[in-house]
Amino acid sequence: PVAADVALRAKRATARKAGSTYAPDFLGLLEAALVKAWGAGSLPKELLKASELALNVNGQLQELESRGTGAIGMLAWRLLLRTPEFPEGRSLVL
Repeated sequence: PVAADVALRAKRATARKAGSTYAPDFLGLLEAALVKAWGAGSLPKELLKASELALNVNGQLQELESRGTGAIGMLAWRLLLRTPEFPEGRSLVL
């Protein structure tokens, strides 16, 4: 776990130097927007559920065990967003 933290910090620093955001950190921004959308009302237990998707060696889509572990510069997530309009959640791939 410690080695993974060091690797993630290095990737975040590289993104910042390029004037960008490390893509997996985008999920935190999305969750903050969901909190704002709910306003002062009671928030659901889990606003955002995300799993990173990647192709395995056979070219099949699979969910990764932890975020930011993909081996190529493309990523996709399977998300479940709970919004005031869809409190039970809305599923999407981003």
